[in-house]
Amino acid sequence: MGKHGFGALVEPRPVRDYKYDLATGYQPRTDLPPEYTIDADRLPPIHDQGQTGMCVAFAMCEIAECEAKNENHFSPAWNYGRVESRGAYTGEGLFVSRALDGVVKIGFVPGHYFPFSVDVPDILKYAAERDDLLAVGERQKPAAYVAFEYAYKDKLWDCARSALVDYACPILLLVPDYFGGGHAVMAYGYVDRDGERYFKIQNSWGPSWGKGGRGEIPLYAVEGAYALLWETVKLPFEDVNPDDWFYGDVRAAYLSGLIEGVSDTEFAPNESIKRADVAVIIDRLLSAVETSANTFGKTIRQAGGECSDVEFWRAIGVFEDVCKTDYFYDAVGRVFVNEIMRGRDAKTFAPNDAITRAELAAVAARTVDIISRTLSEAFAKKCEPETVPFKMPSDVKSVDWYADDVYYAYRYGLMNGYEDGTFRPDNYLSRAEAAAILNRVFRQTDKMLQGLAVS
Repeated sequence: MGKHGFGALVEPRPVRDYKYDLATGYQPRTDLPPEYTIDADRLPPIHDQGQTGMCVAFAMCEIAECEAKNENHFSPAWNYGRVESRGAYTGEGLFVSRALDGVVKIGFVPGHYFPFSVDVPDILKYAAERDDLLAVGERQKPAAYVAFEYAYKDKLWDCARSALVDYACPILLLVPDYFGGGHAVMAYGYVDRDGERYFKIQNSWGPSWGKGGRGEIPLYAVEGAYALLWETVKLPFEDVNPDDWFYGDVRAAYLSGLIEGVSDTEFAPNESIKRADVAVIIDRLLSAVETSANTFGKTIRQAGGECSDVEFWRAIGVFEDVCKTDYFYDAVGRVFVNEIMRGRDAKTFAPNDAITRAELAAVAARTVDIISRTLSEAFAKKCEPETVPFKMPSDVKSVDWYADDVYYAYRYGLMNGYEDGTFRPDNYLSRAEAAAILNRVFRQTDKMLQGLAVS
C-alpha cells in the first residue's frame, strides 16, 4: 500500500455545536437492527486523496454525493481551498467542525467546476479567486451540521446509528490516531457483533485500502461524529419564530444544549430571566469547556505535548435559600465559588429574582475572564477574548459596583447600550435579551478554545 495523507486536525470541541438529539428530537431507541448498511447503489464511488491532507473535504463531498444520489461528483479541492477558517494555521488539513461550518455556508460544487489538478498551495489561491462558484454551491448546500460529541460512547453510538437508519445518509467520523494520524472518513453503516461495535466506512485512500476502499473501524477509535442535515432544523418552541430578532441566538444556544425553554414547546422570550436560570446556563457552559479542553488536552499529551486539565471549582451548601432539592443547587454553588455570581448577602442568593442588566454584565464579563485565565494557565499560552471599540455609557459612573463589569462587557462585545447612550443598569432582562448576550459569551468561548489549536 502506498503512502496516504491525513489532514483531520484535532481541536477543542466548540460549545456551540448543534447536538443531534436536540436538533432532531431523538429519543433512546430499542428498534435499531444490530447491523445496517446504506443501499450500495446510493454510495459514492471510491475516491483517492493521494498524499494530500484533504481527507475532511473528501469525506464531506462523499456524503454530499450520497445525498445527491450520485448525480454529481463534488470537488474536494473547492471545499478544502475555500473553507479557510484556520486563523494563523498554515499547514495542510482542516479542523473538522470549522470545515463543516464552512460547507453549510458555501455548499458543494460539481468537480468539473473546480478540478483537483493543481498542488495544494495553489488550490488555496485559486479557490479564493472563484467567487463565481458561490452561486453554484447554493444549489447543493446543507441546512446545518450536528455533532454526536457526547461524553458517553453509548449515546454517541445510539445517536449515530439512528442517524444512519433514519436519514439513509452517511456521517463523518473524526479518528485522531487509529490510522497513524488525524483522519476523517465517511461512515455508511454499522455492525454490533456480540457487543463489539464497529462503523462501516469508506476511506479516501483509494481501492488499495481495506476491501476495495471500504472496511470497518471500532467505536473506541472515533473521537467525534457529525451529520450533515439537508432539511431546515426547526426549534420546538411555538413562541419563537424565524422573523424574531432573537431567533438566531435562541436557536444557537438551545441546539447547543446550553439554554432550555420553560417547557417543551415554550421559550417565553418576553418573560424576565431568573438569577437561578442564569446560574444553570453558566454551569452548563463551564462543564462544556471542561469537556472540550480536557479532551483536546489528552490529544496534546498523547502527541508528547504538555498541558494540565481544566477544572472549575465546585461548592455546595452556600446559601440558605438554595436547597439540595432545587434544580439549580449545584449550579449556584459553582458560579459563586468561581466568583461569577454573588449573593444578595452572605446567606441569600435570591434565585427566583429577575436579573438586571448590571448583574448580567457582571456574569458575562466574569465568565469570559475566568475561562480566559483558566485556559491560559492550563495550556501555558495566551488565550484572550477578542475586543471591540466602544464608548462607556453615560449613566455608569466609576463608583458604581458594576462599573468594571460593564466596561469589560462592552469591551468584549457582549452587551450594548441604548440609542441615547445609556446602559440602564437596573432594567430587568427578558429571556430573549439574555439569550442574545449569553450567546455572545458562548461565541467568545469558542474563539478562545479554537485558539488553543493554533500554535
